[in-house]
Amino acid sequence: MAILSLDLANSCGYAVYKGGRIVAYGVWNLCKHKRGIPKQSHIELYELLERATQKYGITKIVLEDVYFPANNKENEYKSYNAVKSLLKLQGVVALFCECYNIPYHPIGAMIAKRFMFRATNKMGRDILKKRMILAVETLGYTLPEKYKDDVADAIGILCTYLNEKIKSN
Repeated sequence: MAILSLDLANSCGYAVYKGGRIVAYGVWNLCKHKRGIPKQSHIELYELLERATQKYGITKIVLEDVYFPANNKENEYKSYNAVKSLLKLQGVVALFCECYNIPYHPIGAMIAKRFMFRATNKMGRDILKKRMILAVETLGYTLPEKYKDDVADAIGILCTYLNEKIKSN
């Protein structure tokens, strides 16, 4: 069994579980532009999924489900565009999984956060990010400075799916 865990975004956190441990983790940058040329992030994500599947023999994909904050009046437009982008990326994962006959399992962000550190709905977004980073670093993982929260979320989602806090070797 080899599981790929994803925190979908333009900076897509990932973690790979195989042989009872996390064997790889990091971030895939799905930037919209590269050197002024529009980039096709959906195709790039599909190709990254293919490479990971070939390299690690992925048999299942777990990912953070898209969350749409209700009653977010102040940032309604920003939230709407973010949700649209995330749903498109989730659609790429769904298509990939159908093409390769790989099951996938979305997990709610708050479910993972509650599993990793007893999060509550009253905690703000920044606090939730910091607490997830701390929870994952406490397990012994060294996270990349620039994308700590993305990689921490991918590892937290994986731990939640397996119902086990997997320590780093």
